[in-house]
Amino acid sequence: MKYLSFLIVIFCPFWIIAQQQVQIQPDSLSLLDSLIQAFSKEKYAMEKEEDVAQKRPRTAIEWQETTYDFGIVITGEKISHKYYFENKGNADFYISRVKTSCGCTVPKWSSEAVLPGEMGFVEVLFDSTDREGDIKKTVNVLGNFEGNTHKQLILKGKVVVTE
Repeated sequence: MKYLSFLIVIFCPFWIIAQQQVQIQPDSLSLLDSLIQAFSKEKYAMEKEEDVAQKRPRTAIEWQETTYDFGIVITGEKISHKYYFENKGNADFYISRVKTSCGCTVPKWSSEAVLPGEMGFVEVLFDSTDREGDIKKTVNVLGNFEGNTHKQLILKGKVVVTE
């Protein structure tokens, strides 16, 4: 009986959260179904964005660089870098999503269509607070690239602590 009470206390909050975030069908009210639906919302949103990127006409994109080495910085410094690209294809280029490998790295990007012959960017702001040592952060760009819908950019360097 104690075990059952323990399980109810542990899983009840998850079930309540799932009920509030996901519209539950009456025939699928099990706790497991509710949790699966609640936690799969993010994956579903990413799949929808990928579908949109795949349905748009593909275009050739040329990056000025895909890896940026910021060198050595002192912990607490903020590094900002823009990765520039040119649309070398015949179709408009759209960035559907930019996802970073860590919350310490925040992206911004060209939100409007980048027309053929025009330049666009992905900007990355890295906060080195509470970081130390060799750093390698990835930035995954989802768009209607020719050949593949993803492009990975890399931000790397070293963070040192001063005494």
